[in-house]
Amino acid sequence: MNLASALDKPVLSSRPESAAISQNQPPVQSYTIPGRETKATKQAMLASNDPISGKSTLETYNRVRPAESAEVVDLTLKNLPKNADVIGVKKLAGVKHVISASVEEDNMKGVCTGAGRIQVRLNPGETVEQVELNFAKQGILVGQAKSDPRKRPNMTGAPKEFAREITNTKS
Repeated sequence: MNLASALDKPVLSSRPESAAISQNQPPVQSYTIPGRETKATKQAMLASNDPISGKSTLETYNRVRPAESAEVVDLTLKNLPKNADVIGVKKLAGVKHVISASVEEDNMKGVCTGAGRIQVRLNPGETVEQVELNFAKQGILVGQAKSDPRKRPNMTGAPKEFAREITNTKS
């Protein structure tokens, strides 16, 4: 007696051949961070391997960019519109990393006086001319901010001898 029907077919593996683990894959790379062995282990466990290229995401830690590749630029802005705000100025800069931005406002009216300042870090592929052009398209004048070398912000305030005399009134 045969109980097989027309719907009975042999079960094939539902796993595609490309997903199967092959013996040709390169060995897992390990990274050691001196003094941070547990952190290195954690990062290795969190890392993923690209199935197409077989490369590990840990390889990005080995790509170190020199410090000279990132340039910090301080710019002064003039001719800002009355409705300008810090968020708008950051968007107008068109760079990925804005360190700080400020817009001078009239305290009585609550509107922009037309002046501002922005400090940005330029990544590889970004130039000062590009940032200046982004502002110039909106009619904003841009100049390089200059710091006064005579200013020493860590030396402001009363001299220590004077401060000691005032605080030590009980003698």
